[in-house]
Amino acid sequence: MKLKATNEPIIPAETIQLPGDIPELSKQISRIVKCPAFSNSDILRGLLLFLGQAALERPGENIREQEIAENVLGKTDFDPRIDSGVRVHAGRLRSKLAEYYLGEGKDDPLIVELSKGSYQLVYRPRISSPEEKVQVQVEPQVPSPVSAVPGKSFPFSYLLLASLMLAGLAFAGWSYKKKTSHPIPQEIEQFWAPFLYGERQPIVVFGGPRSGSTQTQWTKHEEDMTFTSSWAGVGALFSVHRLTHIFTSLDKTFILKRSLNLNWDDARQEPLILIGGPESNSAHSSLPKTKRFVFFMNEEARVRTTIQDLKAKDDSSKYYTVTTHPIQQDYAIIAYLPTLSPDRPMIIAAGITTFGTQAAIEFLTEKHSLRTLRSGFNMKNDAFPYFEALIKVTVRDGVPIHSELIAVEKW
Repeated sequence: MKLKATNEPIIPAETIQLPGDIPELSKQISRIVKCPAFSNSDILRGLLLFLGQAALERPGENIREQEIAENVLGKTDFDPRIDSGVRVHAGRLRSKLAEYYLGEGKDDPLIVELSKGSYQLVYRPRISSPEEKVQVQVEPQVPSPVSAVPGKSFPFSYLLLASLMLAGLAFAGWSYKKKTSHPIPQEIEQFWAPFLYGERQPIVVFGGPRSGSTQTQWTKHEEDMTFTSSWAGVGALFSVHRLTHIFTSLDKTFILKRSLNLNWDDARQEPLILIGGPESNSAHSSLPKTKRFVFFMNEEARVRTTIQDLKAKDDSSKYYTVTTHPIQQDYAIIAYLPTLSPDRPMIIAAGITTFGTQAAIEFLTEKHSLRTLRSGFNMKNDAFPYFEALIKVTVRDGVPIHSELIAVEKW
């Protein structure tokens, strides 16, 4: 995938000069919180409204994390040193705003964003000149299964999911320039070194719906188990966004492909990063498998909503399943394995649902969790051994807020 992007100006709220700009900002925020992208998240709506009110009443002032925790999350004993809740929801809000402006808000005259590295809401008029738009060039894709359902009118927000995977990468490449104020921590660079500095350019592989189940997916709510486990949704979008941050910050690139477009030569010759479980990412079927933690088919639901530990000592620790609606707990497999060629590495970040997939990439791109993972190995140098691991994910309001390493197996 090739990216070509130019910076559009990010204008602090207090410096923008538009006739009647304050009423326009209020109207724009009201329009955004009513859109489908925000319909399932009271917290994100509340966060956007709170920051919007602050931008109107206290223009130019950066809101403190403690203030957001108390007024939006209802946390009176908030400690930012141990609680990342505000940062998680702020990152989620940035992604949702990007999703909105790539879809329903693509023609809105006012663009609202959350400044990177702060909690200040900024807004600016849309610049429509062609040379100032982000341009994306992607290799030709195979026809989408959606087109095979004649006469079906699908919800617009769902139809955008696949295209958001690609457009989200373009937005991320624009948002996270190489000269970032937050350098990549050493732990993250060391873990991803085989993909950043190898002789071959890595391929990030994301998926789509299971074959034959397209119509079912579009008619279900996003929190339905079938949908969240078999469609590469927001979790995959976030994962591509996070990986783009790391690669572009270090002036590196990767190729983005749908799982249906991955061929034999790719699997044999290139380092691979698989996003999503086997329900959404068909590439799992033709690549080396994990040996201990595997996705187990739920015969009743006909989707893999369970992870099985093949080395469990008893039944109480043998199966890990997502059952609640809305989802409050998920599990994910993370693995660092060889591909079809022993000298070509592969990363697997696969949740039972899209929330677990997001948490898996977060786990592999956070220095604290990588330190935890590293402590489980007797490492003599900076290079990680091949391994597979299982993590437990706490989900709140559609956002993974905490991950716990349950077990790790060194190859």
